[in-house]
Amino acid sequence: MKKTSSWRLSHIMALALLRCRPKPILLVTAALLVASLCVLSFLVIDADFSPDVSGIPESEELIDVGNHLGSGNTIAIALASDDPFSASSFEALDRLHRNLLVFNAQWLLQSVLDLSLPSLADGELGMVPLAPDARTARANLAKSPLLSSLFLSDDGLSWIIVLTLKDGNDPEIWFPELTRLKSDYSGLHLSGIPWLEVSYHAVLAKNFIILLSLAEGMLFFLYVVLLRSPVSALLLWAASTVPTVMLCAVFSVSGTALGVYTLLAPFLTLALSTSYAMHLFYGWSQNRRDLRSTIQSRGPVILLDALTTLLGFASLFLSPVRQIRPLGLFTIIGVCISLLTTFFVFTAFLRVFGMHIPLHPEDAGLQKKRSASRQPVRWVPAAILFGFILLLTVPGLRSIQIGYDVSDMLLPWSEQARDLAFLEQSFGSLDEIIIEIDSGTEGSLGTLEEFRRIQSMQQNIAALHGVRSVLGYVDLVSESLRNLYGTDQSSQAQNDADVAETLELAGNNKAGTLVSRLIDPAWGKTWISVRLDHHERRPPIPGLVGQIKKLIHDYDLDARLGGRVLLQSLMTTRFVADQAFSLGVLFVGYVVLLSLVFRSIRLGLLSLIPSLFSIMTILGLMGLLGWKLNNIHAVAFAAIAGISVDSSIMFLMIDCNPATNRALRDATFLLCTALFMLVFSSFFNIVQTALLCILGLIISLFGVFYFLGLFKR
Repeated sequence: MKKTSSWRLSHIMALALLRCRPKPILLVTAALLVASLCVLSFLVIDADFSPDVSGIPESEELIDVGNHLGSGNTIAIALASDDPFSASSFEALDRLHRNLLVFNAQWLLQSVLDLSLPSLADGELGMVPLAPDARTARANLAKSPLLSSLFLSDDGLSWIIVLTLKDGNDPEIWFPELTRLKSDYSGLHLSGIPWLEVSYHAVLAKNFIILLSLAEGMLFFLYVVLLRSPVSALLLWAASTVPTVMLCAVFSVSGTALGVYTLLAPFLTLALSTSYAMHLFYGWSQNRRDLRSTIQSRGPVILLDALTTLLGFASLFLSPVRQIRPLGLFTIIGVCISLLTTFFVFTAFLRVFGMHIPLHPEDAGLQKKRSASRQPVRWVPAAILFGFILLLTVPGLRSIQIGYDVSDMLLPWSEQARDLAFLEQSFGSLDEIIIEIDSGTEGSLGTLEEFRRIQSMQQNIAALHGVRSVLGYVDLVSESLRNLYGTDQSSQAQNDADVAETLELAGNNKAGTLVSRLIDPAWGKTWISVRLDHHERRPPIPGLVGQIKKLIHDYDLDARLGGRVLLQSLMTTRFVADQAFSLGVLFVGYVVLLSLVFRSIRLGLLSLIPSLFSIMTILGLMGLLGWKLNNIHAVAFAAIAGISVDSSIMFLMIDCNPATNRALRDATFLLCTALFMLVFSSFFNIVQTALLCILGLIISLFGVFYFLGLFKR
């Protein structure tokens, strides 16, 4: 070996590590491990589905939608029956309504029993309930398709109730009550972001503990099978477990919640620490317990591997979405802890217990010979295989879609997914786009001119593909006039007085909770709710928003948009675009770094082939399966890019003997095993991410063995 800078670095590393006393290191590690276990009880787990777009400049144009359905702060309840207007069904609805009113400090309630409309009774103008009994409710809803769509399902067999949580609501109060009602009423379906978040809070905590324990147990079993030595398996298992436990302790100490995104960090730390320890152990076994030679040959390679992984997850810091950044930060912390554990703790284990560890049978008499001289690369079958994969994935690359829906997070067979699917099929999507129109003048919305202009715009919006219904104050006025005079012709406002008097009457009598949601008391500002169709039957949100904005411009209205669906669409679109840019910057950084290390631009470029090929294949597969590319999937590409480049570095920097190939194979196998436990998660997007990572790592490993093996010959 020439005395290059790499040789000097490895020599210094070997001297520094071998001068450290192993027993104090193990004692300090044991103390830190005990302390970490003690603080794990303070670990906060939070299933937060809300999009955080505070770092995206475009979000400043969106309004706070307050207590509208589109706020993401609402819960929809469907009460199904064979005939909702039968005496028993209407009685069940009334009983459910009264049970929910007991907790009116927690939410605003909107149901058919909560709405009143103007009416002429005995020659006097007043407000009467829309549905005082089943017969009246049937008659009133039959006359009004709009009100029917608000309170009845499309098939007419389910009543709909919408709860909007108030500020300061306490989930410990309303969640047990809704859970009890769900068990008391047959045919009751619940969904909505707050309900799902609280439901999955306990599920996430239970999932994390079970899945991490399964991953740890499976790794130990595989260590025993691969190494054929319980002592070796125990030491490697400890080297991979310690960083994971310490990272969880960092979560506890920092007060950072372990959520849907950051759940991946402990599993990635477990996988990476396994890889580093495996490579060091196989090198130690190959060098016949010569720790100095092992550190000199494998130390710089592991450091370079870790550096490329750090660069991969550092790319997440470029994301404007704040929910993603903690995943990058804590994975980087996990990589650093893994490096310290591998070089200090694991080497201390080897120095203390090394003589009791049998060498792997395949390493006992191994000579360092290049595999290319006796194991020719069979590149023709490999080329055929990869060509076949490309033929399958190219159509998928052309059909890849970007998007996100709440249903993407739920397992299709879970109770929550079934309830959400029932509500979406019978009630339309729970997503709304809220249009806030500010006339700038108090009372102007009570004029006939503004009324007709907004009414015309609403009709055009309702005709757009993907829009299920549109509700505004003009609809409340029209329904009130129809209720007063009994005909569709009479429901059209004829003058300013029709509009103003109807609004004044409805406002004074508080016509349910609709009035406050549709117009402000001064009649200068109004809100229009655009309820979207089921997510599978509507166009992409950005295109639909563009059409709505064009209509607003055509009618010369001062309006802004809002709604959770817009926040989620904005976050997903910006994140994927920024992630594509950051991956491009990352690959350029890889080429520069590896070209300097290998002193060859050609090798720097070649080392990226397996990673690029696996990412392209994964994208194509997602297109074929119809999986939409969103935030959590984009994180998988950062993991694939960082980890797959590690295998390329290991293959190119170390002589390609059977021990090296076996280390790469076994390390990748164990990485995939740790990530495979996430397949049993209750979150479908986590399952998808785990499967994509596993498949990407396997494809990149084949690329390393065949493509890089061919070029290295």
